[in-house]
Amino acid sequence: MAEALIDLSTTAEQERQFIKIDGKEYDLLRREDLGLQQQAVFLSIGKRMEKLGTKMSEGDIVEGEVIELVKQMKKAVHMVVPSVEPELLNKMKESHLLAIVNAFNEANGKKKGASESPAAKPEAGEPGGPPVEKPAESAAAS
Repeated sequence: MAEALIDLSTTAEQERQFIKIDGKEYDLLRREDLGLQQQAVFLSIGKRMEKLGTKMSEGDIVEGEVIELVKQMKKAVHMVVPSVEPELLNKMKESHLLAIVNAFNEANGKKKGASESPAAKPEAGEPGGPPVEKPAESAAAS
């Protein structure tokens, strides 16, 4: 008898992932819990966070952009921990938000970096990740 080419289950019980905030557990979604559109939005948020984070590290960021960066971080956290209450989300520091995004990336197959930091190193374009390298533009124009 031939074996199935693929064996899918929509009811398979997977180990629950969670984070704790102020002693309360909150479910942390898995990447596969996000639909394709949500994944695309998450990656887009990551690119915006990376761009603003670079400007901040270069000291070239203005107040409105800092506010935008925090909004994007909150949006990313809300996507991966949807049960967090808005009031709690608004109380969190930026370092908390980034730690949650890093936990999501690590829990979803991203390896810890070789640095001393226990936080995951997300890939380029993901929230909290390094800049996306752009191809070099033509140096000379005729």
